[in-house]
Amino acid sequence: ITSGVIVVDGQVQLNGGSKLQGSGTTGSYLMVLSTYAHETNPAIVVDGGNSSSIVYAGDGIVQLQGGTNLREATGKKIILTNGAEVSYETGVAQPFFTSGPQGSFSVVKGSYQVE
Repeated sequence: ITSGVIVVDGQVQLNGGSKLQGSGTTGSYLMVLSTYAHETNPAIVVDGGNSSSIVYAGDGIVQLQGGTNLREATGKKIILTNGAEVSYETGVAQPFFTSGPQGSFSVVKGSYQVE
């Protein structure tokens, strides 16, 4: 196995140049996933030059700051400050893209939310 996931039932903070990296094999990744769901407090905070990471907070806030450069970030809400950057890497394996960044999507009847 060349990739993996760290699952946290709470808040996560990555700072000080930290990196989440795969096994070293091309195309391997390590992702941090937080199940923390709060309307104002971030589930994941990444700052201080962090790079090469994949973060996921499906029901929470991802806050990126201070020169952060990630492979991928997914969240209910994403806040970018102080030069943070997310660069989608072609071919990052995930179930939502069928052919890289030019993948397609469609709206399925009944799959939308009315507010």
